[in-house]
Amino acid sequence: MSQHPCSFCHDTILRGGQAWDYHHPSYASLRQSALRQCVFCTLLLEDVEQRRSVLQGFCVSDTSQDRIVKQWLQGDAKNTAKLLPSPTYSVSLYRWSIRGLGRTREGKAMIAITFRVVPRTLVPGGDMQSSNEAQTFGLPERVFYCFPETDLTSLLVSANLGVSTNPEASDGFQIKRWVRDCGIHHKNCPKRAGAGSKWVPSRLLYVGGRRSGEPIRVVDTKTNNTKGPYVTLSHCWGPSLGVRRDTLTEKTWAEFTSSGVLWSHLSKNFQQAIQVARFLEVDYIWIDSLCIIVSPLAKVSREKPDNFTSKEIQKTGNPKAV
Repeated sequence: MSQHPCSFCHDTILRGGQAWDYHHPSYASLRQSALRQCVFCTLLLEDVEQRRSVLQGFCVSDTSQDRIVKQWLQGDAKNTAKLLPSPTYSVSLYRWSIRGLGRTREGKAMIAITFRVVPRTLVPGGDMQSSNEAQTFGLPERVFYCFPETDLTSLLVSANLGVSTNPEASDGFQIKRWVRDCGIHHKNCPKRAGAGSKWVPSRLLYVGGRRSGEPIRVVDTKTNNTKGPYVTLSHCWGPSLGVRRDTLTEKTWAEFTSSGVLWSHLSKNFQQAIQVARFLEVDYIWIDSLCIIVSPLAKVSREKPDNFTSKEIQKTGNPKAV
């Protein structure tokens, strides 16, 4: 089921015209909106339920702060109504703020909506200004990044993707569709035709052919006069260099450029990226940890013999992202 803001969040946050304000005045109100699948309130309620015992433990005394928390949890307005007009206290557990983030490269305007707990003092009977410490009950800050609905395309469903996202299982239906759509509608994206004459990095992995399981060789593009096109993989490096066997270093340089990297030494992530590259009929792939010489001592990565930056890669318009 798709989630939308509840009427409270829609009217006060999205249409209220304020930069910040307080959220639901009671637990019951928050829960009611969550049951209606409000995209904001559903997650906030989950956080509250996980920390409910902490909140209840804050209601044991009869200080102003404790009574306000009790009022929010139990709707005990009768005994605490006199505190409502006070600017020092808020009955709401959360306060929200909203700010614009400008427009993305795709032209979408984006806003960020942040929910934070209204902190309560740890000093019995004290006010917020007299205490150096505040209680947030262990509830996390939540940030939602929102796009105008008119700027978003429809969400993918299983019918669009097929039975599997594996190209071998689904014949790459969605991948083919994305590539075709890019070629027709994305005027600023490079086309496959003529891409081979563009700039390429100093090293690439040769993945041409379809002999699955064979070693993957690192190619010096200048020595071999290698041209594109090529695809790139952006990924988290994961374990340290001493653990991984699919990292290019000065020690592995000779092996990786001659016999290649054993298929069994490649991570599952790398193997799948290579399979996608082959499905797209692209013979080369750039994976940073296998195409940049890593220096374990200095803990830095460097290209050899030529340095290059992501800005330079973007200028060429040659790589295709996987």
